[in-house]
Amino acid sequence: MADKFCVYCGATLEEGAGFCPQCGATVAKEGEQQPYQPQHVQQEADKLGSLGTLILIYGFLAIVLGVICLAIWGAFDTIWDMMLDDEASRKLIEGYDKDLMATSMLVGGATMLASGACAIISGIKVNARENYNLALVTCILATALSFSFLITVIVGIIVIVKLVSGKNSFKSRITSKPSPWHLPVPR
Repeated sequence: MADKFCVYCGATLEEGAGFCPQCGATVAKEGEQQPYQPQHVQQEADKLGSLGTLILIYGFLAIVLGVICLAIWGAFDTIWDMMLDDEASRKLIEGYDKDLMATSMLVGGATMLASGACAIISGIKVNARENYNLALVTCILATALSFSFLITVIVGIIVIVKLVSGKNSFKSRITSKPSPWHLPVPR
């Protein structure tokens, strides 16, 4: 008898096996049509849990922080002058370069806005379990753009690892539907 293989993951199946030892999919008996029961997909989806929602929350917070930084940058001259008028504030900013601080606010605000936008795209795709590559790339970009804050980079790396470990839960990984952009080549 020829070797039998799992239609979901390609693992070699033992004769008479009811389930794939690799992915847990139900195996059809001789003469039956293979049912579409990707049980491993449900396990993987549970593995990601609410990761997409957490990414979305970060995205919205990053956008709020970015807007605040840009608002401060926009009013920086006024804020700086007010701080110079106050004795305690003047001591606090003594020795700092005004232009460098203003530029830091601009760069920090812009990168946090971009990080938040990337995180929102990633969170939407993770929640929908669609387009793994886009979800991963935008998550990596969100992490890289949050370089201003060490904690967000560390958490971002943890989220990326979790996302990579749950990649099988994405629809694009478990279906073999042809893309509408790939047209057959006439012969």
